[in-house]
Amino acid sequence: MRRLSRTIDVFTNWLMVIAAIFAALIAFFVLFDIIARNVGIVFYGTAEYIRNIIVAIVFLWLPYCVKNDSMLRMDFVLSAVPHRIRVALMIFGYILGVAFFGAIAYGAMEPTYMSWLTNEVEDRGMGITVPVWPSRAAILFGCAAASLIYILRAFEVAYARPGEEVPAAQSAKAI
Repeated sequence: MRRLSRTIDVFTNWLMVIAAIFAALIAFFVLFDIIARNVGIVFYGTAEYIRNIIVAIVFLWLPYCVKNDSMLRMDFVLSAVPHRIRVALMIFGYILGVAFFGAIAYGAMEPTYMSWLTNEVEDRGMGITVPVWPSRAAILFGCAAASLIYILRAFEVAYARPGEEVPAAQSAKAI
């Protein structure tokens, strides 16, 4: 379990690095577009590229946020209930996270595969075609990784030794 958790940590950290590179790429796209317009050159496709990159960034950051326990939770409720109920509520919340992000990943599988297979592009009629499959793949892999992390969190909480604090439960005690 510990080895899988470390592997997921490395994977989510790399996803975060890729998302940060994409964020820098957006800045360069905007800078290039502004410079090109001031010189009199029209650069078509900036909005399409940025739109797809933003989708990728959001879903590449998702597993990192889940891993670091940055998702919203009502800690005041968890701190007000006994330990057994807290554990049950946390496991229930993690199961909801698995169901939610698992459903999104499942729903994204076929469109991602088909857009990759057919090389689907977003075309605004100006000669610029932007491939769609990278942003769809980010949705698929980001949600699948988030679901896996929620499963691991649920097992960490469920199988924690009595008196042992699991990382996800520490913030609930701080209040």
